[in-house]
Amino acid sequence: MVRKTSEPTWEYNCIAWAFHEDDRWWWPDPAGISYWPKGVSREVTLDAFIAASETRGFEVCLNADNEPGFEKVVLYAKGGVPTHAARQLLNGNWTSKLGREIDVQHNTPEALVDEIAQLDYGRPITYLRRRRPE
Repeated sequence: MVRKTSEPTWEYNCIAWAFHEDDRWWWPDPAGISYWPKGVSREVTLDAFIAASETRGFEVCLNADNEPGFEKVVLYAKGGVPTHAARQLLNGNWTSKLGREIDVQHNTPEALVDEIAQLDYGRPITYLRRRRPE
């Protein structure tokens, strides 16, 4: 199940949205046009995306299971190259920003791949988690 939850906007992308930001575009472009955390390599690699998530308190974890007390993010990749990120909601569903288009809610990370296949974000490749603030 994939359900629209916002109108299109160019203000932010999926990476920003996954880290609770809706006012800037996150991407490791070498020219430094988009936001990317200081000290993190501006390369489109899984290691760089994991390092960027670590600046927000995330660590790699094993799966997408909803764990009480934790917030999760999933990174998607195509051919090993990061393409997308989604964030788990309190109810266990996931939220994604589709490029410059809409935000959607989906019940699993795989649902985004299966139901919106024409976007071809690749597959979920890495799960991250951090403790929810109390």
